[in-house]
Amino acid sequence: MRSHLSSISLPSHSHHIYARSATQPGAQNKKKLRALIRIALAGTPQRSVVLDIEGTTSPISFVTDVLFPYARDNVRTHLDATYSTRETKDDIALLRAQVEQDLAEGVPGAVPVPPDGAGKDRVVDALVANVEAMIAADRKITSLKQLQGHIWRTGFECQEIKGVVFDDVPPALERWHASGIKTYIYSSGSREAQRLIFGNTTYGDLRRHLCGFFDATIGYAVHLVSHLSAH
Repeated sequence: MRSHLSSISLPSHSHHIYARSATQPGAQNKKKLRALIRIALAGTPQRSVVLDIEGTTSPISFVTDVLFPYARDNVRTHLDATYSTRETKDDIALLRAQVEQDLAEGVPGAVPVPPDGAGKDRVVDALVANVEAMIAADRKITSLKQLQGHIWRTGFECQEIKGVVFDDVPPALERWHASGIKTYIYSSGSREAQRLIFGNTTYGDLRRHLCGFFDATIGYAVHLVSHLSAH
């Protein structure tokens, strides 16, 4: 199983390559990325490669058919089991703020979350309804991504989930690392979720080949490129 990759080429003066998936990758896009990879490995002054996950390092089906359903099916169990922990209280606070914004903007699926005094069961019921709607809409929002990462952590720790990457990803990461090219991951998923995926793959722990993880809190990919260029 080999990756289907396309890329955004950066200006000629840039020392960074950003690779992401395309909805319908074509031969020209794949050829373009392979050419950029050859440039990076040929010793030209590329300093870093930034990779997306969904459709780039991992099959889209791993996200849509494994990760998303796992979070959806376990959100209630997770909230019930960890409700009183500081981590989950922080997650709930983020979700409350997002839901309030969604209600004000008339976002479909948003339902009010009662105050803590209404009781744990009512709060969890409302949170589950909102999270399920967010997952169904594939929303790229920090409150959802953070909670999903915490739910997935349990799945990885219990070995109910294994990170799936395309066959050509491990050798590419190893070659880039050996060549002194820094490789980063940029994804809408939380940084914790990214570390879990690459730390628990069917090929073992691939984090030793990676220099960092970035999520949507840093902004769009162009902001990440600017950040790397400044360092």
